Amino acid sequence: MIRTSELYKRLVRDPNRVYEHRATVGGVVYDNSRIVSAKITRMQYESFSVGNCCAATLNLSFLKAEDPPKMAEIVVESRIRVGDEASEYIPRGTFYINTREEADGVLTVEAFDAVPKLEGLYFSTGEWEDQSMLATAQEIAGRIGIEIDSRTTVSDTYMVRYPGDMTMREVLCAIAAAHAGNWIVTAENKLLLIPLFSAPDETDYIVDEHGDAILIGGVRIRWR
Repeated sequence: MIRTSELYKRLVRDPNRVYEHRATVGGVVYDNSRIVSAKITRMQYESFSVGNCCAATLNLSFLKAEDPPKMAEIVVESRIRVGDEASEYIPRGTFYINTREEADGVLTVEAFDAVPKLEGLYFSTGEWEDQSMLATAQEIAGRIGIEIDSRTTVSDTYMVRYPGDMTMREVLCAIAAAHAGNWIVTAENKLLLIPLFSAPDETDYIVDEHGDAILIGGVRIRWR
């Protein structure tokens, strides 16, 4: 969960706010003045179902300073500015270049988050031993260099049986299906399991347009 400062919370309420972006591409930082366009697409599922593990996509165009290496990492952040005041940068996602196209000094890339790294075989040789779904999810996340989001709940009693020639992604999808949910990689680059038919208690509260709870007599009001 992304936590923001009091300054950010104040600026986001200002009708004169503007958003500034920053992208670190292969270790080279490009500020808002060099970014032509940026779009991030995130989906929880490809169709209304469970057992998915969906990649987020970044489409980024920027005035390049140098050629980024193949599959370069891109870390996208944004902040809010009102006049001379600017908030801290908050993460928007970590991506890896898939395709690129250049015209007139503007480099346009399509990049994906860590999900495509899951296409490798989960188990190949050696002696198999069943382990819990929780341990398996943690192991797979570690293999692709990320962590499990602390909000994720995975059973430590449900077991993963011999996976045959399943990929890491297929194993995670099976774990997601067993929990009636879907996996995504968050803006903080963590693996999160989202149950399809459940929502945190926090979403039961009535809020204003800024996401702040509406109080009556100091009491928070639920909509159901």
